[in-house]
Amino acid sequence: ELTDGWRARSALVDPLLEVSLERRYALPAKRPRALVREPGGTFLVGGSGPYLARFDPGAGVDAPPEAEADVEGDVRSAARDGRLVVVGTDRGEVAVLDAATLAELRRVHVGEGGVLGVDLDGAVAVAATAGAVVSFDADTGAILGRFERDGAAFAEVALVGAPASRVLASPRGFLGARGGKGTRAWVRDLPARTSPVAFEHGARVRALGVAEDVPLAATVDADGRLRLIDVERAELVPIAGADSLAVDGTTPGMAVALDANGTR
Repeated sequence: ELTDGWRARSALVDPLLEVSLERRYALPAKRPRALVREPGGTFLVGGSGPYLARFDPGAGVDAPPEAEADVEGDVRSAARDGRLVVVGTDRGEVAVLDAATLAELRRVHVGEGGVLGVDLDGAVAVAATAGAVVSFDADTGAILGRFERDGAAFAEVALVGAPASRVLASPRGFLGARGGKGTRAWVRDLPARTSPVAFEHGARVRALGVAEDVPLAATVDADGRLRLIDVERAELVPIAGADSLAVDGTTPGMAVALDANGTR
């Protein structure tokens, strides 16, 4: 969990006893923006400063980071897959880093303003920025495709499927008015470059989550309604016979996650 005030917090929760053990870490980042869990149990934390570092949650509060990256521009988003890490900055750029050392390998310009969302699958990377979602080859920096919508500031993006082939983007439009630019999520087949399929939510899309092992994604909107999207078929998955589920009608949805096989 990231909080303002130069701190990150880790919690180990026993699901039966509901007891948590918390550790807090003082960070050089004035405002942490990105948190990535790595396969070995370590975490990448990035934010303004600029700052990106690897922490071991079990090493103790006073333990120094295991590695730090020299990133130009404040970190807004990050993702890792295997040997690479991609980091979105406030300068419209994505830095591609070596996952082991956090040394920068290359930098890719994807647009203007902050890169609020990134994802990586092998060598295929995507970045969400103001008005566009850009896909590129992380090994070479070559741009593979670009998906634009005027007036939409894309905030989250995810590659879904194996191998990486589709991109799901949740835009946050200006003011987030009902029926406005920020009320849709899109699915697009990247290799075929087909026209994107839009899913109207009726309220601003606030977050998305994807399953690791199946082509399934979930979105939650400002009205607290949950939707499931079959990314392979580009269609909604019914929930209890309806196209959405009211999780909480009084609280805007802020985050959503799926387990690996999409059953929870």
